[in-house]
Formats: sequence, structure tokens, C-alpha cells
Amino acid sequence: MKMTEHLDPYQERIKMLESELSKRDKELESFKEILSTSQEILRDAMDDKKIIQKRLDELEHMKVEFNVRRYHKLQNDHDKLQHRYQVTKKLLEEARLVIKDLENRGLMDYILKRYPDSFLEFNKDDPKIK
Repeated sequence: MKMTEHLDPYQERIKMLESELSKRDKELESFKEILSTSQEILRDAMDDKKIIQKRLDELEHMKVEFNVRRYHKLQNDHDKLQHRYQVTKKLLEEARLVIKDLENRGLMDYILKRYPDSFLEFNKDDPKIK
């Protein structure tokens, strides 16, 4: 009997340790599940980040293309306005010369309906003036 008594505390200790080991195994399994879930969430988040970054890059590229197109349109509009300005300036300079020549013609030129060459050139397409 003494031997069973001697084994009894060890048996109890073994059972207690087995119970503790079982409890720790369950905790370990729980932590593994949490880790697995967390890793899955992290992978999903990383995939989402890649998708968002790709879309952001696409949008940035579209923005740059839009700004380049807008710049070219503004440059084209500016060139058209610059050309229109130069043509208008040239026509005004010609008109000033014609006006100056008309102001300088004499009374006889007015009576004889003689016009300066600059006036005739300026109005060359008008059949009434010759």
C-alpha cells in the first residue's frame, strides 16, 4: 500500500500537468487560429493597398495627361490669339497709313477724285473705288 500511496501523489501531479498541458494546447490552438486570421486580414489589407496604389497611380497619370492636354490647348489658343493680334496690328498700321495719305491729299486730288496708291491698294477688292 505504501507504494500506491507513493504513486498517488505522482498520479495526481501527472493528471494536473496533463490537464495543464491540455489547457495550454487549447490556448495554443486558439492563438494559431488568431494568428492565421490575422495573417489573412493582413494579406487582404496588403492586396487592397496594392489595388488602391495601382488606381492612385492611374489617376495620377490621368491627371498629368489632362494637365498636358490643357496646357497644349492653352498654348494653341495663345498662338491663335497672337496670330490674330499680329494680323490686326498689321491691318491697323496699313489703315493709319491710308488715313494719313488721305489727309495729305490736296484740293485738286479731291476734286478730280484721285486717291493715293495706299488707298487704292487697301481697297483693291472694292469695285466702286478706282
